Amino acid sequence: MARETGRVGPTVVALDGVLVAIVQCTASPSDVLAFLQALVASAVELPPALSALRVLLTTPRDRKLAHLWPRVHLLSIADDEIHLVATAVSLFSSIGIDGTSRMDRWPTSNKAVGFFTDPFCAFIAPWAFKVHTLRFVHSDPAAYPSDFYELLGMCTNLKKATLACNWMALAAITTSAHQVRDLSLVNTGVKVDGPRFDWTRSLDPWLESAQTKRLRLSSFPSTDNLGLARVLATTRTLTHLHLDDANDLIRGFLANRLPLRYLTHLWLFACHDLVLADMTALLDPAVIQSIRFQSYCLEEMTGFLTALPLLTRLSVVEIAGVALGGDHTAPLPTTKTLRAAQ
Repeated sequence: MARETGRVGPTVVALDGVLVAIVQCTASPSDVLAFLQALVASAVELPPALSALRVLLTTPRDRKLAHLWPRVHLLSIADDEIHLVATAVSLFSSIGIDGTSRMDRWPTSNKAVGFFTDPFCAFIAPWAFKVHTLRFVHSDPAAYPSDFYELLGMCTNLKKATLACNWMALAAITTSAHQVRDLSLVNTGVKVDGPRFDWTRSLDPWLESAQTKRLRLSSFPSTDNLGLARVLATTRTLTHLHLDDANDLIRGFLANRLPLRYLTHLWLFACHDLVLADMTALLDPAVIQSIRFQSYCLEEMTGFLTALPLLTRLSVVEIAGVALGGDHTAPLPTTKTLRAAQ
């Protein structure tokens, strides 16, 4: 009996959504590019979004592919690539915003949300749920359009944010609907007119939220260091605290002997006082897991090293700008990793 012949049926790559699903399940940008290039070499017609993504990944210039996939960082996008991002935006797992971009070439989406007049905000608004990271280190709230703060209020899936002394941006991302777990507040050194803001009160909504959280304060001015120290010391969900050139706040902890019983990770950088041993005494020995310390005053470490055996869960210590002590230094437990740069 003769074998029946006929046309070969469509392959799996021709099925709707299959290629997109494969790409979205691939975390490596180089693997995604290789896959798309192989499809083109095999004469497979790519959907517009995948075609735009292939071109975007092919011309990374001097940036890293990781800035383009799976999260696209909009600061990495050149003017002549905006149309590619607009076409491929549905593919990205998340979006990173690095400040505002008022380029008129940002297209508005046919999924218009609200009444945004700023073209950048109008473009991002339909995809606000994809915004997972924010870096906005501009201090003057009035220098940026109200559209931007309204947009931040829509980014309820935001996970990590770095802000300067901009109370409007902080208020916009710390509502009960938001999920920010990693917050950095930095001092850009730009003087902003008007009265100093009560950052302790402004941080309260975020600190009172249920999720575990990390906080970094870098050269950050506070009108009430003691009040802020008390709030931080009593926040059960604050597990990581990074104080960079925050000597006034550190003095607030020490002067009032505020126990930091909930911290698992403590970073103290750019310290100008002898504080490490005293700060260590405020930690819960059964909770703290990591201590990183950098001093400008060549702090003598004998007291700290003597206390190390009591810190039963401590696994990593990184110290710089210190003296490790003399012959009476207690031996380090073998379970701990000590990295020291003198």
